[in-house]
Amino acid sequence: DTDADTDTGSSAVVILHEVLADPASTADTNCDGVASTLQDELVEIANLGPGVADLSFATLADAVSIRHMFPAGTTLQPGGLLVVYSGGSPSCAVGGQVASTGTLGLSNSGDTVTLATSGGVILNSVSWGAEGAQDTALTRDPQMDASGVWVLHTAISPEVTSPGTVANAPAPGGGALVLNEILADPGPTDGDSNCDGTVSTTQDEMVELYNAGTGPADLSGYTIEDATGLRHAFAPGTVVPAGGRYVVYGGGVPSCAGFAATTASTGSLGLNNGSDTVSLYDGTGTLVDAHAWSASPADTSMVRDPEGDPASAWVEHASISTQPHSAGLPTP
Repeated sequence: DTDADTDTGSSAVVILHEVLADPASTADTNCDGVASTLQDELVEIANLGPGVADLSFATLADAVSIRHMFPAGTTLQPGGLLVVYSGGSPSCAVGGQVASTGTLGLSNSGDTVTLATSGGVILNSVSWGAEGAQDTALTRDPQMDASGVWVLHTAISPEVTSPGTVANAPAPGGGALVLNEILADPGPTDGDSNCDGTVSTTQDEMVELYNAGTGPADLSGYTIEDATGLRHAFAPGTVVPAGGRYVVYGGGVPSCAGFAATTASTGSLGLNNGSDTVSLYDGTGTLVDAHAWSASPADTSMVRDPEGDPASAWVEHASISTQPHSAGLPTP
């Protein structure tokens, strides 16, 4: 296989993540109840972040022609996955789009898929030969990594494909995901934690998650709540790589580099400077981690010391660093 990657030039890095040119005769990858060696072909893309990717009018092409144009307004959240199927009526939980030309038309014996912007700038491409004709997808190893090499899906998972999900993600919870840093009281001058150029005591509130596991963590269905109620629901396909961080801000336009981030799905985190509790729940409603405080430290975050350890104590960020916070990054 060959692979070429190009940065989008924005704060989002989008890559091709999985390609299925040769669905098995019994495969129903688009979950529409009909197995089809044509309609169940798929191409999956991933946004490695840190920003939201605008895919309006971007295209997917094979060696023959453009096969799909993304509709206006198509966006992909950081850590998110988007699947384009060759046809049918996609009904999987994660959803997906159908090739706008009516087919992906991928060749089992050798082809090239190219993802390009609306202006024709190539973002990513992948080529394959005879290995594409083995009733299994080609995917990256490791997944959610721009440097991951392309391998048969069965080399990393018992499944032949995993559209819209990370194949080797740990089970929900499992101690891999921890709350790692919380900023309830951004400072009035140095509190621009989301790097959008505007200091806001509400929009710069943030909650940072850390994946302490050995494989990627799928946050589909996870939620963040405070003592009042739901503050953020993670989008389907949101993934954090092993050793990675994911930050949820109160609002604004997150523009920091080096990590994936989003804003609270409810429009605000609403964290109290006084007493409050932040809780992380998995898709079944099981508590994964929580942190409570009676009074938030002024103008600085609360962080684990050492970081990423579910057994570690929470301390004031300013007590272990010269910086008031370090959203998305190791404590300096």
